[in-house]
Amino acid sequence: MEAPVDLARLKARDDAEWRRVEASYAPRLYAYVARRVKDREAREDIVQESFLVAVRNIERVDPALGFEAYLFNILGSRVIDWLRRKRPVQLTGLGLEESAAHFDFVAAPRETPSQVARQAELEEGARILLGAAARAWCRECFEAQAFERVAVFEAVVVRGIRNKDAARRFGHADDGAVAGVKFRGLKRIAELVHELDASGAVKQAVLAHLSHEDRPVDLDFAQAWSEARAACPPREWLSACARKEDGAEQVHVRHHAPDCASCSAELDHLRADPAGSEAASLLEALRRRRAAEHDEQA
Repeated sequence: MEAPVDLARLKARDDAEWRRVEASYAPRLYAYVARRVKDREAREDIVQESFLVAVRNIERVDPALGFEAYLFNILGSRVIDWLRRKRPVQLTGLGLEESAAHFDFVAAPRETPSQVARQAELEEGARILLGAAARAWCRECFEAQAFERVAVFEAVVVRGIRNKDAARRFGHADDGAVAGVKFRGLKRIAELVHELDASGAVKQAVLAHLSHEDRPVDLDFAQAWSEARAACPPREWLSACARKEDGAEQVHVRHHAPDCASCSAELDHLRADPAGSEAASLLEALRRRRAAEHDEQA
C-alpha cells in the first residue's frame, strides 16, 4: 500500500515528497489524459502543467477533499481548456457574423461585480462542502463493508438511473429497497454537512439543496460528487480488480469504475506496465521544466 500524501511537506515544498507524489501520480494522470487527448506531446504538456499548477497553489488544498481530488480537479480543468482551444466556435458560414458584432446590445446582469463574486464563492464553497460530506459518507459505508449501498446510491442519485431499473440491476425484488438507500444516504449526508466545519451561509445553501427548499445556489450533486471523487475506491481495490481477484469490495468497483473517468484510466494503467518508459520520461521532462522555472524566478 502506498504511503499517504504528506500535505505539510508538500506545502513546505519538500522536494523528496513532491518527487514521490510525482512518481505515484504521473502515470495515472497520463492514463486519464490519454483517454481524451490523442496528441502525445499535448498529453505530456497537460500533465506537466497540472503538476506545476498543483505546486504553485498547494496551499489551497481542502483537507476535507484531500490531495488526490485536488490534483485530478486541476488535471480535468487543463484537459477541458485544451479541448476548448482545439475546438474553437466558428461563426463564419452560420449567418451569425453580424449578430456577433452586436453582442454589446445584450442586457447586462443586474448584479454588481462584488455580488457576482460573492455568489461564485458561495457556490464553490457549497460544492466543496457537499462533495466532502458525500466522500465522508462513502468512507463510512466502506468501513461498514456496505459496498452495494454506495453502488446503489451512486447509480440512482449521481447517474440518474430510475429506482426500478436500479432494483433490477442489483437483484432486488422491488424498488422499495433502492428508495430506502437513497433516502437514508441523503439523510446521513445532510447530517455530515452539519458536522463538517463550514460557514453558515455555505452550510445552509447545501442543506437547502438536499431538502429541495428554495435554493440560494446553483448546485449540481453529480458534479460535487465527481469533483470530490466521493466514491472512488482505494487504489489497492482497483489493483485487485486489475488482477481479477475476488472480494466483497469488488461489488462497488465493478459498478463504479466503468462510469468514472479517473478510475477507468487508473485501471487501464494498472492493467498495463505501471513502470513503463513513457511515464519515466514524463517525470524527467517535468523535473527539467520545474528546474527551468526555478532558474527563471531566481
